[in-house]
Parts: sequence; C-alpha cells; structure tokens
Amino acid sequence: MTFVMSIARTTTSSSSSSSTTGTTRYHPRKRRRRQKRFASSRALSSSDSDDTCANITTTTLATTTTMTTMMAMLLMMNFAVEPAEAGQITNYLAAGNYSFLEREYQDLTYAGVSLVDVGTCDGKQCVKVTYDDEKVPFERIMRVYFKHFDPKNASKGQYSEVGEQYKPAVYVNSEKEKTYVNDSLDKLERSRVFGRNLADNWVSNIPVLDAQSVKFEREQDDGKRNVMKTNPKSLEKLSKARDAQFDQLWGFVQFCYERVCGYVRFAPACVGECQEVFPEFLSRNSGVPELEGDVKITGGTYKA
Repeated sequence: MTFVMSIARTTTSSSSSSSTTGTTRYHPRKRRRRQKRFASSRALSSSDSDDTCANITTTTLATTTTMTTMMAMLLMMNFAVEPAEAGQITNYLAAGNYSFLEREYQDLTYAGVSLVDVGTCDGKQCVKVTYDDEKVPFERIMRVYFKHFDPKNASKGQYSEVGEQYKPAVYVNSEKEKTYVNDSLDKLERSRVFGRNLADNWVSNIPVLDAQSVKFEREQDDGKRNVMKTNPKSLEKLSKARDAQFDQLWGFVQFCYERVCGYVRFAPACVGECQEVFPEFLSRNSGVPELEGDVKITGGTYKA
C-alpha cells in the first residue's frame, strides 16, 4: 500500500514536471520586463523608419533641386550657344519672280544652304537664303545670283517681268559683302559679258542694301511656293527668256579650231574681268583656244 502511493506521488510529480517543462511559464515581473523591451524595440524601429523616410524625402528634394538647376543651366547654355553660331548667315536677293531664284538656291541645300524662303522685301519679290558660310561662302551665293539676273532690264524689272515688284536688289550684312557685290558688278559691266550694246552704268540700277533693316514679309500662300517643283508649266513662258540668256552666257559651245575638233568652252562670253568673278571658268577653259580666227562652232547656243 505504501509502495503504491509512493509510485503514484512519483508519477504525479514526474507528470507535473513534464508539463512545466513543455510550456515555458514566466513570472509576471519577467513578462512585464519583456513587454517593455518589445515596446522599446518597436519604438526604435518606428523611429528608424521615420528617419529613413525623412532621409529619402530630403534626398528626393535635393535630387529634384539639382536636376532643376542642371536643366536651367542647360537651357542657359543653349540660349548662349545659339547666337554663337556665327556660321549661319541670311541674305535677301531680288531678281524678278522669286520662284526662279528659289529653285536655284534650293539646289544648294546639299552644299550648306539650310533655308530658302520666299516673300517680299520692301515690296519686291525676293528670296531669303540662310546658309552656313563655312560650307558655302557668300561669293558662291552671289555667283548663283549673277547667273540668274538680267541687268539689261534692271530699270524696269527682270526679263519679261515688268513692275516695281520685279526690280532687282541685293541685301547684305556687312561692308565686306557690300564691297564684294559692287566690285563684282563693276567687273561684269566692264567685261561686257551681258552684251556690248548694253547701256553703261547699269550697275546703278541694282541697289545693294542693308539686310538688317529690310522688311521681309513671308509668302503665306502655299500655292505660290515651290512652284517650279509643283507646277513648272505655269511659269513656262517666263522660263523661256531666262533659259535662253543662261544658255547663251553660261552654257558651253563645242567647236573646231585649225581643223582640230572637240574643244569645249564654258561660258564663252565670260572673259577678262568676268573670270575674276567666276574663277571656275578660267580653270575649265584652260588650254582651250579663244573664239577667234578659224573657228567652226558645232554645238551650243553661243552668239559672238
């Protein structure tokens, strides 16, 4: 009996011990300490999170401010660079119906002409030509003009086009450009390239004006722009007089000289001082005899 009770106590004690070991039980004081540590840990975590958010916000604001400053600097640099692009030059040129000059300068877009616009300059039909003078010099712009204007009718207009709106004019940006234009016109006049019966002092009928003070009014009617490309037949009659003069003065002739045929001379009427304005003709005609003496013309439209 005593033995059985002893076993029972041992079993109960063992069971109680096992139960206590399976589930950790804390003293109330220890539980409060643990809760305080947990609350403190959460507070620290929350504080760190707030600090992190604050840091992120501060960093974002700083980054935004930096980007805004950089964009402002870039814009300032951009505006500062534009005027420094001294290579972009604009000249205004008038010589009758602007559609013809428009076509000629559009053909130079590959060489450095960036914009060709049409309109009126102080009431005259003109073209606005913007170009990079490091690629295509002012002299080349003017050589195109000299080949497509008509000094013989400058006091009335150009070619078969009569009226104030068709009179020629050149608008320059500097004294250097003005000097070049006037000198070139004088040389062309003295060379008689446009004809020996042409009245003297026709240069005075071609004014050289200041491009900075010109009043340019852009043509708003799209139907009047690029006509030589969109509807060339509408200008066919006006083209005849221009084409005839161009072929005669600036075209070429084939001829035989002293029984030797096959010579080609470009712009045969451009001799003497004319070749100072158009130096390319001097090199092209190098070695070709003058059109004098025993010459037989076999092609071309040149008339001596």
